Amino acid sequence: MKAPDPQMVFIAKEEILRNIVSTHAVILIEGWKGTGKTLTALKAVKGLGDIYYYNGTAGEIPQSTTQLSVVKNCQELRAIQPGKQCIIFDDLDRLDSEARRILTDMVLERTKDRKILIITRVVLDAQDILEHMDVVVRFKHNTAEMLHTKLYDLGR
Repeated sequence: MKAPDPQMVFIAKEEILRNIVSTHAVILIEGWKGTGKTLTALKAVKGLGDIYYYNGTAGEIPQSTTQLSVVKNCQELRAIQPGKQCIIFDDLDRLDSEARRILTDMVLERTKDRKILIITRVVLDAQDILEHMDVVVRFKHNTAEMLHTKLYDLGR
């Protein structure tokens, strides 16, 4: 059996995630390194308002055609004002306690028009906020799938 075309796999993951983002506000994306979580998330939120990217260490920033603001520290993270936006928290396991507190506050606040995407390798890293996720998406080598979902009327 022929292996799937990697470009087609990426396009499929992007479309799956774009549809999920359109119907959910707080999204946990989990999967092993190299499954395309970060790059797919950046592409899936394109056109959905201001995009903020935070990875705790402000280390390697993924190459993307999406225009985004890289948040370098907790002070900048705390200064993000509500609005039409997507905030991507990458490498959840590397966030310090202050960044985790800010993330938890944002998740609980549920501001209108704000999407929060949280990227991690394993769901257990999000154990403290898991109950507040609208959806958990697992990225595998060849696909992405929803493991859990709560649908809300986002038009409210």
